[in-house]
Parts: sequence; structure tokens; C-alpha cells
Amino acid sequence: MNEIIRRAMKVPGILIAVIILFSSCLKDKFDFDSFKDIELSPEIWVPFGEVSLRLSDLSRDTSLISIDQDGFITIVLKKDSILKTTLSKALLFPDQDTVPLAAVTGQQTTADVAISLFNDAEVKKIYFDTLEISWSIPSSVPQGVEMSLQFTQSQHEIGPLTLQVNNINNAPGVYHKSNFYNGILDLSKGNTTHNTLQLIISALQYPSSIPAGTPIPCFINITKLKVKGMEGYIGNSQIELPVVNSILNLKGLEKFREGITFSNPKLDLSIYNNTGLEIGFEPIISGATATGNVTVLQMPNITISKAPNPGLFSTTQVQLNNSNSNLAEMLKKLPEFLIISGSIELNPNGKQNNFLFNNEEIIVNGLFEIPLEFSAKDMYFEKEISNFKFWNSSSTNLPEFIEFEFTSENGFPFELSVSAIFLDSITNSVIRIYDIDVLKPATVNTSGRVISPNTYRSTLRINESDLTALNAAKSFYLRVKINTPDNGNQSVKIYDSYYFKTRLAAKAKLKFKPVK
Repeated sequence: MNEIIRRAMKVPGILIAVIILFSSCLKDKFDFDSFKDIELSPEIWVPFGEVSLRLSDLSRDTSLISIDQDGFITIVLKKDSILKTTLSKALLFPDQDTVPLAAVTGQQTTADVAISLFNDAEVKKIYFDTLEISWSIPSSVPQGVEMSLQFTQSQHEIGPLTLQVNNINNAPGVYHKSNFYNGILDLSKGNTTHNTLQLIISALQYPSSIPAGTPIPCFINITKLKVKGMEGYIGNSQIELPVVNSILNLKGLEKFREGITFSNPKLDLSIYNNTGLEIGFEPIISGATATGNVTVLQMPNITISKAPNPGLFSTTQVQLNNSNSNLAEMLKKLPEFLIISGSIELNPNGKQNNFLFNNEEIIVNGLFEIPLEFSAKDMYFEKEISNFKFWNSSSTNLPEFIEFEFTSENGFPFELSVSAIFLDSITNSVIRIYDIDVLKPATVNTSGRVISPNTYRSTLRINESDLTALNAAKSFYLRVKINTPDNGNQSVKIYDSYYFKTRLAAKAKLKFKPVK
């Protein structure tokens, strides 16, 4: 039994150390028929042994618990990437209008093309994977025209970005498509403006019938642009985040129903941002139990600093505690899951120079630190024991009674009581309920630390009529309940010097028939 406890305590389920003594040692099948073979005395004691536990003797997994120099214990729960998202929605490129242009024969001219963007963005450079430009020369233009449209300071994978259009081997009056890959569109006109493409237009070839200085019209439209990055002011927009579920795993505490209040829990959020945008983060974090009980964590909005350069991360640290959140209230429900969503606002403090690429991420890591300073009021868990057999139903030699005796020396600052609820195998109705106080709390000082253990003896007697009734039971529920002193109103602290000892014995009074 000691080994069972030692294995269980390799995780910081410190609160349930005593509970494991009773729940882990229960077998799916109970058989107390050993009493019926005792025929030496009408009343006999059977000692079941002694179990002792000292927290300092248990294996310590330092990735799950922290113990300070004084022996005070803190649960440490690290949750990496509770939220991970990109801002690729901010890179969406809207449909553009068709733009009329003209090449003037015998001259080189320039033209500006305004680019429309979402969210009042003021962009100087667009990095693209794919650029598709549709173009057309009107049917009214004599055949034999070729012109060059050079996008200043822009390039693609094989050199400067230049679009050549003609009606020599392309039908006039219809739109044709030209594609470019892995390039940059400069929208700054030499870093003097934004959202503007500058083109240098030349008539390379035209019929002699067209006089010098004559404008030759054409039309262009950016019909597809797969953006992989932008530089400039990306704009002020709000993006809704996806809902992410994460298993919380409170290391054994999730076995309990609510009833515990932690005095000083903390949640440290480390937010890593490798986008060049300052971000206003409005998180929605909730704790949810398996039964669907949800508690929303009330917390302040967070401003996330931008990365200094592409490829680097900024780090924003935020700590949630009792002064700026209802973290203790959320943990009081002993949630099994974290549900994370919310929204982010780009550039919440106004215009800034930004950079943003589609592979850049925002990552949120969480670190729970839950010092084992708490109050517990009627905190409990239930366990169903099936295939139950209390006494051999074929036996007619039932004892007059069986009495169990618990003698405990408790160095933990909480009391523990156990209820056994026996159910009829056919009707599932309650046959018997037995309640017993197993541990009484040790004496604590005003800070909640144990100063002296408590010795307590408790007994549970089961009479012959109860034994007869219990033979109809095939299962029962074991309910274990914890309270800290002052009926659960006093906070206590858990140190690794705490211990308990429990001795269990049983007494049975047997009936004998005279030998004839």
C-alpha cells in the first residue's frame, strides 16, 4: 500500500495523498469471508496493518512541483503554445480597378497607378509569390504596336519587373494575362509616398502612320496578387482569433469537485511576436469542467510589442493574479480544459512603420504557479466500486457484527471523511449509507502552517441485519470529502514535512452452534 502511495505522489497531487490511501487500495472485488473461517473465539480482532506517509520521503518531479528552502510546495504547470496564430488575414489584397495608360510615340513618359488596400493601410513595399496582370490594347489602335511598362524599383525572380504589351501577335480589344513570380512591388516612388506604383512607359514599336508625340492607349489591371509580405503601415484592423482548446491537467486535482480556493495563484503569460506590428490583444480565456461548467477569466487587455526586425521575436510578459483577474475563482471550479479565443487589433496606438510576412507568428505560452495555500470546504470526489461482494451470500454463519477501527495521527491541516453508499443490484436504490471521519485536522498557526499533529480514533460498526442487506449490493459509491479548519473557512499551507499514520483493525463477533 505504501508503494501505491509513493507512485501516486510522483505527481504533485499532494492534496490527495491521504485520499489515495483509501481509494487506491480499494479492490474492485471485496471479500471479507476470512471472518467466517475464524472459529477460535466469539469475538476476535484482526489487525490490517499501519500505513504512514511523509511528503519529504516521496519522489519529487521538479517539472511539476517547486519546493522552497522552507519546504513550502507549489504546483508548477507549464502550457506551451496555448495560442499560436498568424496575421495572414492582414495580407489580403483587394480587387483593383482597371487603369488606362498611354505610351507616347517618340517619348518616354511616367504614370502613377494608385493601389487600393484594406484598413487604410499605407504600404511602401509588397512582397509577392504570384502577380498576374491583365492588359489590353483597344481595337482602334493600328496593328504593329509594342510598348514597355517598367515598374520602377520593382522586380521579380529574373530581374526588373517590366510588362511588354503588343497587338502584333495578340488580338486587340481583348484582355491577355502576364504572370510574374517571387518579386517586390515598390509603392513608395523612391520612399516619398505610399500605395502608388510608378511606371515608365515607352512605345517600342509602332506603324509609321502614327505621328510622333501621339498617345497610344492601353489598359492594365492587377487581377491576382498572392502577397507574402508587406512593409509600411499595415493599417488598423481587428482580427478574430480561432477558438483553441487545451487540456489543463491540474495533476490530480481534477478528480475533485469544486470546493477549493487557492490563496495566491498566478498565471504568467509569455507572448512572442515576430511580426513588425504592435498588437492590442483582447483575450478570452475560460476554464471548463468535463460537465460543461465554464468560468470566464476576467483579465486586462494586453499590448504586445512588435519585433525589432524580420526574423526576430519581441517578448511581452504579463502576470495574472488576484489583483488583476479572477484566476482564483476560475481555479476554484477545478477546470479540466482551457478555452482560448479573443481578438487582436493591429496598431492600436496609431500609425507606425510595420513589416508583416505570412510565415510570422504570435505565440502565447502559459505558466501556472499554484502555491499550496488554500481553503477547502466540502471538496470531494466519488469513485464507483463495481462487482462488489461484502460477504459470501451462501454463508449462514453471519457474525453478529463487524467493527472497523481507524487510529490516525494526522500532520496535515485538513480533515477527511468517507461516505460509502451501497446500491441495490436490481433497483439501484440506496441500501445503506455509512459515514466515518477518518482524519481530523492538525493544529495550525495563524499563517496556516501545522504546529502539532492530531491523533484521532474512529469506528464503524456493521450489524448482522446490515450484512444481510449488503449482500444485495453489487456496487457502491465511495465519496471522500476534505475540509480545512473552521469548517473550510481557514486557509492552510502545505509543506513537505507533513505526514500521517493510520492503523486499521477490525473486530467481528461470531456465532457458534453447539457440537452434537
